[in-house]
Amino acid sequence: MTKFVLLMITGSCWASFCCTMTWRYLLDTKHHSGYRWSVCDHCGHRLNAWQLIPVFGYLGQLGHCRYCNTVIDYWWPLCELTTGILWAISVQNSISVLAMTICVSSACLVISTQDYFDHCFQPIWLLAWSLMLVHNHWPRNLLIDGVQIAILIAGYYSQHIGHGDLDALIVLTIVLGSYQSTVIILAACLLTLICPVLYRHQPVPFMPFLSLALLCFLVFPACSWLIC
Repeated sequence: MTKFVLLMITGSCWASFCCTMTWRYLLDTKHHSGYRWSVCDHCGHRLNAWQLIPVFGYLGQLGHCRYCNTVIDYWWPLCELTTGILWAISVQNSISVLAMTICVSSACLVISTQDYFDHCFQPIWLLAWSLMLVHNHWPRNLLIDGVQIAILIAGYYSQHIGHGDLDALIVLTIVLGSYQSTVIILAACLLTLICPVLYRHQPVPFMPFLSLALLCFLVFPACSWLIC
């Protein structure tokens, strides 16, 4: 129980750090705050220490900045809570799977935050997914994998699929194979159905849902047969 709580707290704090650093430095050209400390993006007021506590800081302010009453995006507490829970559940897995989950989830946080706010991300972060090769099941049907990759490459000629999303799907297929990647992609597509943006006919950031589906398959012991 102690390990569960510690991993949940650590995961939440790490998610807060990753998302904040992504906002400050990787989205710098559009959202640069110019401060060394955390401030409200709307009014620029310096935040107190208790306001930076993952999840509870958001709840304590009732989802609004206490200085200017601007609504705080739910992305931050959602990432903190989800990452904390997934890390805590990972305590049931081996040390190697736990370490892999931490590395992959960190890259997913960066990628998903970029995609959520700007609908694009830096593909170099997908290299962290290569760590899953260690736990992949061999031998694989390379012919089917090649066909799936070819189909995904053909998607670059479509205007309805983001090139970054296709990069991620191709890397996922290379790393996990056609069967495992297809299951994860289908799960991610089902998760997008809960996104309100979808029903407003606006672009949907797909990477947060793909990352969540991927991490669930890495974390939950019942699904470990997919990657071991």
